[in-house]
Amino acid sequence: MKYVLDILPEAHKDLLKIHQSVSQNSPKNALAIITDLLKKADNLKIFPNKGVKLSGKFGIDTDLQILINSKYPYITAYRVVSEKIDVVRILPSRSEYLKTLGL
Repeated sequence: MKYVLDILPEAHKDLLKIHQSVSQNSPKNALAIITDLLKKADNLKIFPNKGVKLSGKFGIDTDLQILINSKYPYITAYRVVSEKIDVVRILPSRSEYLKTLGL
């Protein structure tokens, strides 16, 4: 089954912030990072449970999962709802992302 991917407004804002920040030093790298983040998010349509379930890893009562990007220092926070994947946020992996996610 192939899921539908929905990048929510806050995640769109995150992508814009990442692009603006990185492009100050390297527009080429900014495009590469955004492309990679979107490609990995798109792969969730086929492998929706590829991420780490925060409820299991941290014992938090949440349905959020995170996909850790191995190439760039970002995580994609998402939830699977029926046949849809909602990308909630895309955040720096070195940030206090649990706090940012309200957990």
